[in-house]
Amino acid sequence: MSERFENIGKVIKVYGGGKVDILVQQLSVCASCHASCSMAGEKAEKIFTVNTNLDLKEGDTVKVSIDNLSVKKSAIISYLIPTAILVLFATILQYLGAKDILIAFSSLGVLVLYFLILKFILKNKQINITVEKIN
Repeated sequence: MSERFENIGKVIKVYGGGKVDILVQQLSVCASCHASCSMAGEKAEKIFTVNTNLDLKEGDTVKVSIDNLSVKKSAIISYLIPTAILVLFATILQYLGAKDILIAFSSLGVLVLYFLILKFILKNKQINITVEKIN
């Protein structure tokens, strides 16, 4: 069995048919350190909408987990591929003698196109998020 990323969350809204919204505190590495530096305590809240067959009510505490492979795939699709596209496209245009302003706007246009295509392809794709109720 592969590793899973886990975090504790709270059910904030219950829809019909087992669909729930879960609020998860996403803590940075710096937030877990007790040193008094200016960057300590960074955190963000994320809301996940998931389908589950558990009998959950608003205010229930749950453990949310996602497969390690899914996280890695998401990171590659979201960060690595667009960066490679940006660098490759800008390098090709630079080699062809394009002006800097054209390179900048064309590269951004290619990235917008990439994310629009990605959104269309992944529109109905579901990520396997597991929810367990904590007593």
